[in-house]
Amino acid sequence: MIIGRRFFLHKYMKTLIEDIEVNDKKLNPGERRALIFASTGHALVHSFMLILPAVLIPIMNEFSISATEVGFIGTLSYLMFGLGAIPSGWLTDKYGSRGLVVICLIGSGASSLFIGFSTGLAMLYGGMISLGLFTSIYHPAGLAMISRRIRNIPRALGYHGIFGNVGLAGAPVVSGLIASYGEWRDAYLLFGTISLLIGIYFYLKPLTKGKLEENEANHREGGTLFPELIIFYLSSIIFGFVYRGTLTFMPYLFTHKVTLWEGLDPIAVGGMVTTAALLTGMFGQWLGGRAAERYSLTLTLIPLWTIVSISLMFMGMTAQYLLVISAFIFTIFIFGGQPVGNTLLASYSSLKSRGKGYGMNIAIGFGIGSFSATLSGYIAEKYGIGEVFIFLSIIMIPGILLAFWMHLLGRKRAAI
Repeated sequence: MIIGRRFFLHKYMKTLIEDIEVNDKKLNPGERRALIFASTGHALVHSFMLILPAVLIPIMNEFSISATEVGFIGTLSYLMFGLGAIPSGWLTDKYGSRGLVVICLIGSGASSLFIGFSTGLAMLYGGMISLGLFTSIYHPAGLAMISRRIRNIPRALGYHGIFGNVGLAGAPVVSGLIASYGEWRDAYLLFGTISLLIGIYFYLKPLTKGKLEENEANHREGGTLFPELIIFYLSSIIFGFVYRGTLTFMPYLFTHKVTLWEGLDPIAVGGMVTTAALLTGMFGQWLGGRAAERYSLTLTLIPLWTIVSISLMFMGMTAQYLLVISAFIFTIFIFGGQPVGNTLLASYSSLKSRGKGYGMNIAIGFGIGSFSATLSGYIAEKYGIGEVFIFLSIIMIPGILLAFWMHLLGRKRAAI
């Protein structure tokens, strides 16, 4: 099963890279190299973020800890993932993106290996905090590279997001199957080794010769649009809270509410269904990237996030195949909003502060949003896992209103 899934993802990634290299004539060679470099890092970073949700139950059983405590471990890691993005954004604007992405891959790989060799809770805590810090480097550096070096930002972000979904989709099923039929630590050892080797490869043999030239097409006249940017950041807090809570406990939800066939380990079911749901998110990334090219960015976010809220409600209230269908709809539309949101942030920020802009977005979205893991764990323990998703559905409503507010501000500015 693992070999089959990995073979499918390998073929998908190969086809996607060929599409970027051959079929998309709008990307020049320098743009293609930058996109492949950034997107590979994106896939690995998101793989690390989805190992813990897939191995929650084995960790709880081994260390005799509650869902709340293991959620707190996740919160610490995700908090570091958010807070570390602030200095990463500053360093990106000062020194460039490539070296930081390499540091991210090597440091994340080493941290994952440390978790894999952990012998107690203290080492697990330390490894997860370190993993959060090193993975935090990626998004400000990778997104700034794309927004500075590639002219067609929405389409590039769509491809970039698809690679991220490959990591998100591959990690749960691989980690879940490893935890079911082996040791949960082996999942961290596997992904840590892969990241370390790829990071060293990029360091020794970079994809580009010399410094990439910045695309003048992405030099926006004027400064940062602060009113819109502040509202955007407020919406990012809500998005990050919903995103982190959902992805942390999605495998746990499927483990308890979905049965594929008799005899299959529930933990494996959780990982497999999560992977299937996240694979559908690839279509959402592509769809969001194309929509961002054609339509109003803010007006596109409103229906996307409305459907996210509705699908979360159904995920909390259903089971079996209705739950799976609701989860597929959720992943298509929540990931469809990512290239739209990242393009919107680029339009609100000046080129010279792009790294800091993305860093702040990750910090407040995933830093504050990281507390969702602990709160969701508490709700799951006290009221039930379904109630977690109903709660997150309600939390999404203010985000929809903020998207509408951004749209009104944009119309007002255009009318001046």
